[in-house]
Amino acid sequence: PQIMLSLCSSIAGFCTFYINIESGGFHIYGDSSKGKSTAVMVAASVYGGSEYVSDWNTTEAAFEELAESRNHSLVLLDELVMIDTSAKDSAQKRQKLVYALASGHGKARSGSYQSNKAEWRLTVVSNGESAMEQHALEGGQNRKNGEKARLVDVPADSGYGMGLFRTIPDDLSPSTYAESIIEACGLYHGIAGPLFVKKLLRKDKSVVTALLEERMQRFLNAMKVDGNNGLEKRIAKRFAFSFAAGSLAAKFKIFPFGDDVIMEAIAFCYMKAVSDGSVLKDFF
Repeated sequence: PQIMLSLCSSIAGFCTFYINIESGGFHIYGDSSKGKSTAVMVAASVYGGSEYVSDWNTTEAAFEELAESRNHSLVLLDELVMIDTSAKDSAQKRQKLVYALASGHGKARSGSYQSNKAEWRLTVVSNGESAMEQHALEGGQNRKNGEKARLVDVPADSGYGMGLFRTIPDDLSPSTYAESIIEACGLYHGIAGPLFVKKLLRKDKSVVTALLEERMQRFLNAMKVDGNNGLEKRIAKRFAFSFAAGSLAAKFKIFPFGDDVIMEAIAFCYMKAVSDGSVLKDFF
């Protein structure tokens, strides 16, 4: 399910042009060998190879440049633990970068440095051993609701004793299956994204917007989301957007899945996030 979430989130980056949704995405967390890197590499394969993956250890200015360069696409961030050596400094830096990503624009700087303020709208997939919630607490912070809604914690462990996998081929172990997926991503990549864009551009913007909105509402209805709870709705819309983008990719024959398979996977991740991930712990 987490691989499907990452894949659909990567496609959703292109759809930020059509829907008024704040930049953000998902942080897949768990112990090493749970398959987090597999999910990130599958997302990267929509665009290119492993060089498309960045890490958290960067300056704020470089982060803005990265976000601007990925406008209407995807930012992939590997290994949250690398962000800083001090727990307090690490938590503060992480919070600044998350808000910078979600704000959609960079800081105003002197004209000699930058003539125009950087702007972007995009999706994000991140990974790390610690949840964002845990990372904040270790640095002496309480994670604010706005941040929770922008980058949602999703557990990497699906609970089936195979890391993020729920099923695997009979002749493979979870680790060898993950390795085979990563190897395939290294060999075959960069095709789905450009083809999806070509399909999008053949349709009027209003048509694409309507297709996405209908699918987002379908997901929200299926999850029986409480429209009166602001945080719950914002988090659910994040998953709904990924489902809508994935469903559109399936409609365009980019993905070889049906809507039912995509819905099941995204719904599974949503329920894991709001129960295991503590993003809505007050409601459970």
